[in-house]
Amino acid sequence: MNTQKTLNTQNTGNTLYLLTGAAGFLGSNICAQLLERGDHVRAFVLKGDPAIRYIPQGVELFEGDLCSAEDCMNFFDLSNDPCYTGSVCIHCASMVTVNPDYNEKLIAVNVGGTENIIAAAQAHPECRKLVYVSSTGAIPELPKGQTIREVDQFVPYDDDRVVGWYSRSKAMATQKVLDAAQSGLNACVVHPSGILGPNDHAISETTGTVIKIMNGEMPVGMAGSFNLCDVRDLAAGTIAAADKGKKGECYILGNKEVTLKEVAQMLHDACGCKKPLFYVPIKAAYALAAQMEKKAARTGKKPMMTNFAVYNLDRNNHFDYSKAERELGYHTRPYAETLRDEALWLVAEGKIKGSLKVRPAAAAAVV
Repeated sequence: MNTQKTLNTQNTGNTLYLLTGAAGFLGSNICAQLLERGDHVRAFVLKGDPAIRYIPQGVELFEGDLCSAEDCMNFFDLSNDPCYTGSVCIHCASMVTVNPDYNEKLIAVNVGGTENIIAAAQAHPECRKLVYVSSTGAIPELPKGQTIREVDQFVPYDDDRVVGWYSRSKAMATQKVLDAAQSGLNACVVHPSGILGPNDHAISETTGTVIKIMNGEMPVGMAGSFNLCDVRDLAAGTIAAADKGKKGECYILGNKEVTLKEVAQMLHDACGCKKPLFYVPIKAAYALAAQMEKKAARTGKKPMMTNFAVYNLDRNNHFDYSKAERELGYHTRPYAETLRDEALWLVAEGKIKGSLKVRPAAAAAVV
């Protein structure tokens, strides 16, 4: 069970924060921020996960499997820690995939694992609150030109109305949490959009795109938009939900839309890297993706572009996050600041070829 127990001793409180997904990009930032404010954290980690080394020092590690109901129950157990009179659980762990196809393990982890966490929270009355980290992908998309807002807590999430099995799994898990809240569990949900920023050791798709731009490996880009947030702001918003989120409520943690062209320009402003020469229109990108997927099917190699990747740029990425601003105090920093900080980190990590140097903050445009 516990493989490390070197808790932060600055906190004189008696609440233990139970965090799943602590080895991930968002989870490690939540860990760091909780420790910074003096809280105690117990992190649920998969045995042998090499990413454990990225969890900040001062966190109690609990080895287990989300698909094991027994492990989840033991994770919530405070009987060996009489100094704690209660806990708060932030369920951040999930299996993430850019493959839209059905995956049995995806459902087992994202839906079954969430059911196990809910059951453990319900079985431990000392757990004062559960915060589930969902995704904006779990919210049914509206036509372009309309603003996407949180689903009303009394209107069931419809996983048939979202695209891709990752989003479907998050919609299904979100509904499980809201059902539990209606049955009495003090639980709320946050819906982060895309994640951006420094310290992405796993190198997500988004960070991989930033690396390609900085390395001059993207001569051609695509039209369309993203909705991305600084990981540090998402972590703060999630913790704010643990502190102030209302029972049965959902909160979008989003940002304004940004295009790939704008991202490339901001990176150019920050470090002088080359920008794509031109940007393929969405219709043409779908056609190219279809050709690449056919070739990949013949060769067995991963396609450079997929229909699903184009869809994520083409879809409506306009989210209203004013509820989180109003009720949680959530805010986002400018994209230019986030990209500059990420560029600094990537250079320091040796991920960037050549001798690019990130310019002082004052020299970069703020967007």
